Amino acid sequence: MKTNPLTIAIAHDHDLFREQARLFIKVMGHTVVLEARNGHELLDKLARVDKLPDLCLLDVNMPALDGGETARQLQQRFPSVRTLAISLFGEKEKSTETLTGGAKAFSPKEGSLETWRKMIDDYISSL
Repeated sequence: MKTNPLTIAIAHDHDLFREQARLFIKVMGHTVVLEARNGHELLDKLARVDKLPDLCLLDVNMPALDGGETARQLQQRFPSVRTLAISLFGEKEKSTETLTGGAKAFSPKEGSLETWRKMIDDYISSL
């Protein structure tokens, strides 16, 4: 099934993770249009863009503003941006909080590239 490319934001406090995610997203045919190191930075950048991204990959455990609160604020301020939470396996409580806050799905960072591909493809299918 041919789909239009998505525009994606990545909010994660580790540079290497953002770089790897950006490369994988590019290979999938989508575009990273915004990156942030924490929830505050993400929300600030989103408030200043002309066009909101379709999707945000949101780390559950970030400094300054964690994934749960960031997901809640995204839902309130930018409801058209779908949120997919990403986390380590051991962060189940924070992951649940992020999903409760408005994230639409969760994927562990330890997941394979196929897990990530499926997560993004499932999002596309839900449109």
